[in-house]
Amino acid sequence: MDCPISPTASTPSSTSFSQFAPRRSFNPNCPLRPNVYHLYGVSLVHEPELKKYFGGNDVTIEWVDDASCNLVYSDEISAKSNLTKLLADSEMPSPNGEWKDCRPLRKVGVGLGGDKASVAATELQVRAATTGDVKDLHHRGDVDSTYYQLNCDRVVRRKLSYHGQEWHKKKQERQENFRRRKSEDLSAAPRIGLDGVGAAVMNPLLFLRASNSSGEGKEDLLSMVNSAEESLSFDKVEKTKSRKRQTSDGGHGQHEKRTINLPIAVVKFCKKYKVKYEAVKLRRTYRSISFGQQKSLRNGGPAEAPPWEVYISANGLESCTLGHAVWIALGDWRKEDGVGELMKRRVVVLVPHVAGTGVSLEMISRKFGMDAKTVSVSHMQKELGFPPMVCPPFGHQFAPNVVKSEVDPCTIQSPKILVSEDLLAASTVVFDLGNNAIKIAGGELSRLVDLGASTGLQKVSSDILLKKET
Repeated sequence: MDCPISPTASTPSSTSFSQFAPRRSFNPNCPLRPNVYHLYGVSLVHEPELKKYFGGNDVTIEWVDDASCNLVYSDEISAKSNLTKLLADSEMPSPNGEWKDCRPLRKVGVGLGGDKASVAATELQVRAATTGDVKDLHHRGDVDSTYYQLNCDRVVRRKLSYHGQEWHKKKQERQENFRRRKSEDLSAAPRIGLDGVGAAVMNPLLFLRASNSSGEGKEDLLSMVNSAEESLSFDKVEKTKSRKRQTSDGGHGQHEKRTINLPIAVVKFCKKYKVKYEAVKLRRTYRSISFGQQKSLRNGGPAEAPPWEVYISANGLESCTLGHAVWIALGDWRKEDGVGELMKRRVVVLVPHVAGTGVSLEMISRKFGMDAKTVSVSHMQKELGFPPMVCPPFGHQFAPNVVKSEVDPCTIQSPKILVSEDLLAASTVVFDLGNNAIKIAGGELSRLVDLGASTGLQKVSSDILLKKET
């Protein structure tokens, strides 16, 4: 797969160019960040070039995704002095989120490390930034970033060039400490002198005495040498095994496993219903695989296996059933109804991630007496004004620092949950949680249903289970 960051790479001539990530729309419900501006179109530009172009030491770069970042200035004066000369109309972006075209970035050095190259021009756009212009939840640059995956070798060389001197300095210090300890041990070790017992050990009469008899002489010589060593404390140093890493439980092991951090909603659900699960670290995410293959095909790369098959094989999920959540909206709602009313009209349906597995919207509409339709989380974010965090299959959780002040988080009701019986028949069900996943046996889900009315679940059809309102 050819790297797009190369001397032959092309740059976007218009905003319709397919970047590594789409442009983020302005959210008027989120508060503005003072002296912070959102920049789009930087898929082929790296951080040193951005800092040099937009203010040097006066600006700080906050990466949002592969194609956009935030320009953070210390004050309004530095923001105006650095931005006005770079904008096409020399006017600062307005607070209403209008996009402003920047002057083309000429001869951008897009190479990393020693093979630095340049391209003709890069067109950028900037607008006012809000508190919603942040990275996606559970986003990791080295896993979910297309730029990092396509330029991993160059990124490594850049890190070595930045931190190489410090690394070599620490290596030299370790070598010097080792040589000093070794010389101190040799100088402190006792040595055989030419007086006292040491002289007796080197007495040639011992060898003459040893040569007089074949067996006894050797025993006498060895006994004299051993007694001399014992008197001078010539103890043999036994080789000790290297210390093993101590684990959290007090034992010793060769490798200590890292703790996999799961969303709080997942942990609370499993703890409440005593669900046994296994936390798994995903080797490759579906998003990174899909974006990488799309970029490879656009650059004329060879055809690869479907991203879903690559995702299954890379994470070893061939014998598992993957589940996902489908969000359903019940009826129409008005924004002034409040978050509590919105949550009452949301349903989460848990179904296997299998082609052809559908959810009957007619059945849900008939059950609740309201028209049902599928919605997306991004649509909810635009309507609510703050980003929701989705934890399939365990419902919806709001970030406490972004909930509107007039809404009490304690009054927000959890959405109703519908579970498909196909998941209960599976031996192992896997739910993707971003960079991590959890494995739950189908028997654990069936045990929740078999517990009876205490779990709040009742059967409403042959393939759907409905959680009762509590």
